[in-house]
Amino acid sequence: MALCINCVSGDVIPGTPRGQIQKIGPYDTYVSKPSSSENQTGNDKAVVLFTDVFGLALTNIKLIADIISDRTGITTFVPDLFHGKPIDPAGMSIPSSATEIRGKSFVSKITTTAKMLTFAPWVYRNWPTSKYNDVETFLSALKETQSVKRVGASGYCYGGKLAIDFNTKGLVDVTVVNHPSFVNASSFADLKGPILFNCAEEDDMFPVKTVEQVRAMLDNNDKAPKHDFKVFKGTAHSFCARPNLADEHVKKGFEEATSRTADWFKSHL
Repeated sequence: MALCINCVSGDVIPGTPRGQIQKIGPYDTYVSKPSSSENQTGNDKAVVLFTDVFGLALTNIKLIADIISDRTGITTFVPDLFHGKPIDPAGMSIPSSATEIRGKSFVSKITTTAKMLTFAPWVYRNWPTSKYNDVETFLSALKETQSVKRVGASGYCYGGKLAIDFNTKGLVDVTVVNHPSFVNASSFADLKGPILFNCAEEDDMFPVKTVEQVRAMLDNNDKAPKHDFKVFKGTAHSFCARPNLADEHVKKGFEEATSRTADWFKSHL
């Protein structure tokens, strides 16, 4: 299955984004600068957030960008990977907790599988590898137009694969992955820059078994870049991007994962 139910499930984070849309390379891009100029750590760095399947249509990623830019002092950019044609967030399913996922009946899981097949054409048109050329052009334009020398990338769900792949290509310097999709252990074999993992306890796209395989592979490789892992108890795929803040475990996980992301960029970018 190309997507799991939690790839298209979630909740809306309350708040109003403060950034602006700017054209950078091929993408309309949400740009969030630190709210205080005194907090800026330098204009030669940038953080890029690669979105989930809802792109810029869901305000969550913009609000997360605002948080990251404030906590790091680094301007944060969110490119519209889907050129205004993401999966419509109006069709988001009710978010699932780890407990709810484990408790689903066989019939419920079959029904969910049938529903997910409706997204197949969109996934086919937007397979992550089809974005490589535009993302590479975007990163080049970011450096040319914004005088950026070092780039950190954080990927959420769909965007996790892009954050990983452009680390292995050496085109981003520091990476954070939040419950990534479309990856397996071999995706991490050629990492070049420091990488942080924020992982869900229940995740069909990046299950704990795969997390442990990747951890062992990196731990046993003397040439592997600096890395850090955390699996957040009581969470499911999507908690970093579309958290149900009414769920205590999810809220705590989202807040800690976001803090870990900011701290990782502050330390390594």
